[in-house]
Amino acid sequence: MTDFDQLVRDRSSIRDFLPTPVPRDVLVSALETAQRAPSNSNIQPWRVVIAEGATRERLVESLVTCVQTNGLGRMELPEEYNAHRFAVGVQVYGALGVRRDDPETRFEAGLRNFRFFGAPTAAIVGVDSRLGLADVAGVGMYLQTLALALQSHGIGSCMQVAPAMFPEAIRPVLNLPESLNLVCAVSIGYANPDAPVNSVRAPRDPVSENVTFLE
Repeated sequence: MTDFDQLVRDRSSIRDFLPTPVPRDVLVSALETAQRAPSNSNIQPWRVVIAEGATRERLVESLVTCVQTNGLGRMELPEEYNAHRFAVGVQVYGALGVRRDDPETRFEAGLRNFRFFGAPTAAIVGVDSRLGLADVAGVGMYLQTLALALQSHGIGSCMQVAPAMFPEAIRPVLNLPESLNLVCAVSIGYANPDAPVNSVRAPRDPVSENVTFLE
């Protein structure tokens, strides 16, 4: 197995971070590596805002207030994808010790998404609303490259759709224009080695489930 293979296999979604700040030079180094991601006609469509310190705290406050008013929200999926979502939910909530029959505790566990799982660095990632699906794919390639670059520095991350579902809580804090479609948030920091939830490893389907060979 190559070093790259191992890096990919070692990466996982971190859902409990230490408060230790990520050194700016390390973060910038990972961001510079992520800039090498491929994109349609090299337009590099990703737009990233990094929130730390007081700005991060304002962002968390805005998101939590919004969610406490409106509920956690849920992105609907076609039925055939729900089994995967359910399975990883069982793993994560199980590691947190949260039962399905305890809605109050489940809600509090859900709020951890909007507190960026305690990560000292939160990134909001968007794309120009005039761009199409191919360019959103470019943002995805950027995000994967960023996650692996961070991993190579010993920095954990978690790609989060949930915060981006509440743009009304994010735009005013970060002064983001309506023309920027929010794709996701990324929590960035050092993984808490003592948190059971960080041991969760979501299984992957065999290649045959996703890839068809034709000859």
